[in-house]
Amino acid sequence: MLLNIGNKETELNFGIRFTYELNKKYKRIENGIELGFGLPTVYVKLEVGDLTALVDIIYCATRNSKYKPTEAQIETFIDECTDIDGLIAEIYDELSESNATKKALATLRESQESPK
Repeated sequence: MLLNIGNKETELNFGIRFTYELNKKYKRIENGIELGFGLPTVYVKLEVGDLTALVDIIYCATRNSKYKPTEAQIETFIDECTDIDGLIAEIYDELSESNATKKALATLRESQESPK
């Protein structure tokens, strides 16, 4: 996926490195074991309209790119985006296709649809 951030073509990669970066940001320690909650956290935040999750997703997805935008540049990009719903849908599509995230995303969606 390519985005123009800070007037530079920026590649987003939703592979293992993306998952690792998200998990570094959103982790919990239970019984001395570090657990990553990156994808579940940003998924829930996006679902309730918290666009700070979008900043984190784009930031983590650009860590393998030649051009690594800052969080401030990503925030400006989001603030100026004229189709935020389309951007979110495109990111969900990418997450649904990536080997590193598709199973976890499907599980999150299924758990959201299941009656409690």
